[in-house]
Amino acid sequence: MEQTIDFENGDKYIGEVSGNYMHGKGRLILKEGLIYEGTFENGVLVGKGKIVYPNGAVYEGDVRIGDGKEDKFKGKGKMTMPDGQVYEGEFGNGILTGKGTITQGDIKYTGDVVNGNMIGQGKLEFEGGQIYEGTFDATGLVQGTITYTNGNTYDGELKNLKPNGKGTMTYSGNKYTGDFVDGLREGKGIYTFENGTTYEGDFKNDMFDGFGKIINVEGGGYMGTFLAGNFHGKGVYTYPTGEVLDGSFENGVPIGNAVVTLPTGVKKKCHFDKGVIKYDE
Repeated sequence: MEQTIDFENGDKYIGEVSGNYMHGKGRLILKEGLIYEGTFENGVLVGKGKIVYPNGAVYEGDVRIGDGKEDKFKGKGKMTMPDGQVYEGEFGNGILTGKGTITQGDIKYTGDVVNGNMIGQGKLEFEGGQIYEGTFDATGLVQGTITYTNGNTYDGELKNLKPNGKGTMTYSGNKYTGDFVDGLREGKGIYTFENGTTYEGDFKNDMFDGFGKIINVEGGGYMGTFLAGNFHGKGVYTYPTGEVLDGSFENGVPIGNAVVTLPTGVKKKCHFDKGVIKYDE
């Protein structure tokens, strides 16, 4: 039979009792607004229960409250925060710790949680389909994989959910392995095109920039300096037919004086006029 107990300190209990104890199904309303609801045993809320906080947060799950020994929920449960964030999984000492899920709007994390934070191995998913998976610490995902909505994938070191450090990015058949800074190719690396042609060298702001080497799958290539993705400065270009041009380039176009070495080994001096080769007499 349901009864109401008004305590001297202002708390109130509504529910089943046994003798002088809260015992059975009931609800304990504390004067500060905290509400405990569930099954009581000799004054202790145990088993599955519900806790409603004054700020609107709600916990549902395993509880043991009232005996002064384990006065916090512990086990498996679900906490819904006023801002809509939901914590679901294992709790210890009133905090999500262990395996769990954290959902905020269109973002969902599944994996290891320490004191309510994503720490350990886990997966972070966005509604649009982008997925981050790997090792998380207090700063975020630091090592793992990204699956982008366009089909690109990344595997390596990260910072602020962006490639940062050593890693490999695969784009629609092309692949880059090397250094990243803030999501961009920056430093040393190797870029392999879908047809097998490769570039190995310096990168800056996501482009070939600095010293590098291109080896074309059909033969020939280039070794020298690059600027913003183009041959620029001193370089040696080898044609698929075997001729070798040693000279200078500007925005991908040969300029000035140069030397061409024929497949026979004969060297011929030349110069370029608006990209057109002219051999010296």
